Amino acid sequence: MANEIRDHGAFTAVKWEDHSSVDVGFQAAPVRSAEQGKLLRVCFSGNYGYGSAGNRDATYMDAMFRAADEVLHPEGVILDFSAMAYQWGDMLGKVLNVPDRWRALEEPPFAIVEGADCKGALRSLLVDDLDWDASSLDWIFEDVDQAREFVELRITKNANMFQLQLDRKRDEAALAFWKMLGEEIGPERCRSAACTRLRIKDSVLCRIHHFEQIQHSACPFS
Repeated sequence: MANEIRDHGAFTAVKWEDHSSVDVGFQAAPVRSAEQGKLLRVCFSGNYGYGSAGNRDATYMDAMFRAADEVLHPEGVILDFSAMAYQWGDMLGKVLNVPDRWRALEEPPFAIVEGADCKGALRSLLVDDLDWDASSLDWIFEDVDQAREFVELRITKNANMFQLQLDRKRDEAALAFWKMLGEEIGPERCRSAACTRLRIKDSVLCRIHHFEQIQHSACPFS
């Protein structure tokens, strides 16, 4: 019959172990150097396929890592390979990329923990295949506590740098506004109580009191 519906079989549950021999687990912890925020630890275990046989492992690992990062949006990330066996396969390189939001940072809050079954191979991938300088791999550790301290230190440094950038932009904006106000031309005096300065153009206040009224802060200029 033309309208006959063929039965191609029922839906079955997808088992990721049928597609990758690597297990991925997640842990979260508070950032000890800040009042709020969290660290994400992505734990990989199992056997990564050799060479191109590990391509599906890398794809699965990367997808799981990126999904957790998007959902949890942590302040820092530790990729823990200490329980994973790895010999070679350059597709793993994409798992080692920091989240896109940290690409512009000189010191992203990101670290790797290596283990006995992947130590030499991971470093070889980074240096020989991905062109990292061996002397710059200070973000790779054998101990998760050391990795955590490293990431938390970078979180603090980046937060301080961000605050300095905000302060500089605020100061630059304040100076630009001050210059825009122009000179005090009068002839009327400022209407602020007890002020003897002349008013600026298009205002009943002097330059300082007009600045403070608009900016809601003390004027740093005179």
